[in-house]
Amino acid sequence: MKKTFLFIFILIVSINYSFSQSEFGIKIGMATYDIPKDNIQNSSDLKLSIKSASYGFQAGVYGRLGLLGINIQPEILFNSNTYNYKISNLGNVDSLDQIRSTKYQNLDIPVMVMISPAFFKLYLGPVGHYHINNISDFKDTDKIKEEFKNFTFGYQLGAGITFNSLTFDVRYEGNFSKNIKSFKIDGQTYNIDDSPSRVIFSLWFKL
Repeated sequence: MKKTFLFIFILIVSINYSFSQSEFGIKIGMATYDIPKDNIQNSSDLKLSIKSASYGFQAGVYGRLGLLGINIQPEILFNSNTYNYKISNLGNVDSLDQIRSTKYQNLDIPVMVMISPAFFKLYLGPVGHYHINNISDFKDTDKIKEEFKNFTFGYQLGAGITFNSLTFDVRYEGNFSKNIKSFKIDGQTYNIDDSPSRVIFSLWFKL
């Protein structure tokens, strides 16, 4: 995974300096998530639901290439967000709900087509999400195992404003492919269609 990140980083920098109208910089941001409302309930009255999701954090680099009057902006961003799951035992009215959290870490690779009238910028383009790692506090006694896709594909569109070397932008992200999360509970598999849209707020620093 480290070699893949390094390769893409070097590729962006190399291509960026091959064009006269080019730019390179650092990008940081945060995202809000529209979480799915699906619930899972198995035959033993164990219910699993998504309680909440934290703000996502992302950081990485971008390059901008000017070619034939069109700006292409590839980016590579490390993204991290956390989901909180609620486990309820409906068969035991005296039992307390349990909260478990999973942190998901992805490599996001947007490739934006950009037009820039004056200091205003408009973006549209595809984005790929490559799963790197997840950190979960599900316990063995929960009898729950999580599985999901390693790669999903979506799109982003948005607008930004530039002041000198600093740019602030807002983007909306949707999904072309479904990210089906599978949970194995007591050996049975249940699916949740977790393809959340999100709104991303970002700051770029031109180097």
